[in-house]
Amino acid sequence: MFNRSLRTSLPAIAFLALTSGALADVSGPTPAIAPKGQPPVIESVNLRVVTMRYMTVYPDFAFHDPDGDVWFIRRMLVATDLKRPLNINLDGLINILPDTQKQGAVYTGGWDCGPEKYYATLRAYMVDHAGNVSNTVEYTIHCNGG
Repeated sequence: MFNRSLRTSLPAIAFLALTSGALADVSGPTPAIAPKGQPPVIESVNLRVVTMRYMTVYPDFAFHDPDGDVWFIRRMLVATDLKRPLNINLDGLINILPDTQKQGAVYTGGWDCGPEKYYATLRAYMVDHAGNVSNTVEYTIHCNGG
């Protein structure tokens, strides 16, 4: 039978072996596979503003993808003069029909400004199912005159 200290340390040893790669396949590196097809192209970003109680900015991303398989947009905050942290989800799923993407489509995002006066500069790109990445675009949202 195991002694007490060995029994309690077996789960820790198994965890370390699994997480350290001790049981991993060591047959060699997997060769990188280049994405197939063509990357999407973001042609422009146009900002539409709607003001109800507070200002909301809708960035319209005009794009096309020769393969029609764009599925994701990644946006990153580049700069802002807002004094508090922004709690926003910058990524989005794109659900536009392949034929529409091939002809040219528009993906619309949204930015609720709230009551503060500030600007936010964002950088965006799109990704297709093959792993191709579009060109990067940068745009600035001016909230309430910021």
